[in-house]
Amino acid sequence: MQVVTRYYVCMRRRITIFALLVMILLAVSAWWYSPTQVLKRRCNRFFDAISFTEKAKPETRRLQVLKLGDFLDRTVALAGKDLPEEISSPAQRDEFQAIFAIACDACRFVAITERKIEFMGIDGETASVQVTVRVGIGHPEGGKLFNGTHRLMLTWHHTTPGWCLSGLAWDKIGP
Repeated sequence: MQVVTRYYVCMRRRITIFALLVMILLAVSAWWYSPTQVLKRRCNRFFDAISFTEKAKPETRRLQVLKLGDFLDRTVALAGKDLPEEISSPAQRDEFQAIFAIACDACRFVAITERKIEFMGIDGETASVQVTVRVGIGHPEGGKLFNGTHRLMLTWHHTTPGWCLSGLAWDKIGP
């Protein structure tokens, strides 16, 4: 009788531990795949895709131009005080990639650091993310214009493959 009781106590502990582990796994999965966490990771990957170092080879930079297309909606609305006249808004995905390709060839580096998400709002299939970033561009003419702290407003649209960037607005807020 005592052996049977020990067996049931041992099995009950194992089942309790297993159930607890499953609950923890479900909670972590729910957090990891929540729209907020997915968008945070998506924003960081977007910034990584548009950043490159001086040591990056031209082939690597061209691959980043292709990678950028994975983040963009068909058209991207652009807004900023320093938006050149020759860039139309909204810009087509191909035009946006072409602009980035020119930047990859013209700049020694592009660094987007000190990323801090200030606000994130999700409304069904649309999300707005306000981010403060530090931008560093290695270009003799454009560096002074764009280098510094910027407040970005990223507008994302949820499509079948995932969240795609549909709007980008920026404002330089510091040196």
